[in-house]
Amino acid sequence: MLGSCGGSTGNSAQPSPTPCPSVTPGAVDESLIPKDVPIELLGDLVATKVKNGFLTVDSFTTTQIIELDPQFQRDLLANGYQIVSHDNEGFEAEIFFAKHGGTTGVFSLHDYPCRKGTVRLKLVYGSKELQRR
Repeated sequence: MLGSCGGSTGNSAQPSPTPCPSVTPGAVDESLIPKDVPIELLGDLVATKVKNGFLTVDSFTTTQIIELDPQFQRDLLANGYQIVSHDNEGFEAEIFFAKHGGTTGVFSLHDYPCRKGTVRLKLVYGSKELQRR
């Protein structure tokens, strides 16, 4: 009888699970996040970073994608953004948005397999103001 690779024993053909990386907050500067972006929906902020004129925000929340997706869209529209493109497959969603003057962004929401019931959010936001930093 042949055994499987990956450290499992017995008759199981399942590979050993990949360990989940630990998620610890890094450098978080909430003042970088534009006031008209719905920060209250982002959950627990893990990191914020500005590079090449783009702000990146990483966070985790227990609010599910089915609830977050329409709320992000409503809040963005209420704050003068246009939804440029949108995709929601249930386990992940992307909302691409823009505003007059060259401001653009995307919210990416993904079920986080390492923590059941957790969604990982990533905001990438670009504006002329950030390009001056």
